Amino acid sequence: MNLLKGSLQDELDLFFKNINSTEFEERYVSKAAFSKARANLSHTTFIDANENLVNSFYEKVDYRKWNGFRLTAIDGSTLKLPPSQYVSDHFGRRIPSEVPQAKISSRFDVLNKVCLELLVDPWNGDERNMAHRHLEHVENHDLILYDRGYPCFSLYADHKKRNSQFVMRLAKNWSKETIAFETSNARDKTIEIYPHRPETKQRCLDNNVSTESVKVRLLKVKLPTGEDELLITSLLDKSAHPLGVFKDLYSLRWGIEEDYKTKKVWMEYENFSGKSAESVLQDIFAKMYAQNIVAVISFAAKPLIDKNCKDRKYEYQTNQPQALSKIKNNLFKLTKRSAISLMTSLIHIFSITIEPIRPNRKEKRKHKIRKRTFYPQYKTIR
Repeated sequence: MNLLKGSLQDELDLFFKNINSTEFEERYVSKAAFSKARANLSHTTFIDANENLVNSFYEKVDYRKWNGFRLTAIDGSTLKLPPSQYVSDHFGRRIPSEVPQAKISSRFDVLNKVCLELLVDPWNGDERNMAHRHLEHVENHDLILYDRGYPCFSLYADHKKRNSQFVMRLAKNWSKETIAFETSNARDKTIEIYPHRPETKQRCLDNNVSTESVKVRLLKVKLPTGEDELLITSLLDKSAHPLGVFKDLYSLRWGIEEDYKTKKVWMEYENFSGKSAESVLQDIFAKMYAQNIVAVISFAAKPLIDKNCKDRKYEYQTNQPQALSKIKNNLFKLTKRSAISLMTSLIHIFSITIEPIRPNRKEKRKHKIRKRTFYPQYKTIR
């Protein structure tokens, strides 16, 4: 939870120096003792803590919405894990010569930057099935954005079952209906779709959703390049949600891509402090919880930022990498009775650690990025 990045012993010595407010580091706990103690801690502790934090946030604050909806996105990614046999037995390897990997799936509030839920599966986890598991916890005021890897009849039917809404990007050749729509002059069309193929019907049965037809809306959105992007949505009311709003709406999905960048680059989700499957899960969910604490404090700092920057050209927000740096070695202090003064100080520092939000900023997507590799036996120094 304290954003461990260096060697375990070094992090322990630094932790106790901070918690005891001493001038120099002393050896209070060995890494062997810590590893033995953490074996008695379940990663579900952090899942439960995060659930309490998230529920409290949405119950107590007037959070940002899109047309009355809580705007979230669902997307998946992979994490490289420590090359131990314990981890490999639990998560598996894509090929024997590679390190073990985990499939993760996030349900992320793109306006408030809160991770509502994170699922962790073996490397061959199915992203659509993981999306169905996310939908077990959605509410009828949720609007969920998906990339083009997700469209399938069972997800449409699951949204209908739960009375929640979606917008998904479509491949042009997804079905006969989308091919016909893409080649037509129509830009906004409501159709009824059916699960024709046996495997489609089976996926519905596997996820306990109906195989009855579903009404959806097909849209063409013009990109800056002049190319049309195809979307499919359950928002059928054209007067409440006209075609013109969907370009900007769907662009907000990029928030979950940025969150994955934060997870892997700044939070170092692939930098683990143990070699067991349980320690891997502890690290992942502890970092998720810490990241959400930063999101909640950033939300509290936003009114101060708006007040201080009201005469500037751009809107401003808390600089997330800097905020994450400020929170290290302070998270555990928030559990103390004197946490109110610390929280006030953090809100203040977050309100002056800012960056501009430049609208319509476009950067060419890099498809080949050299990823940083973390070696458990060679931890970084401070």
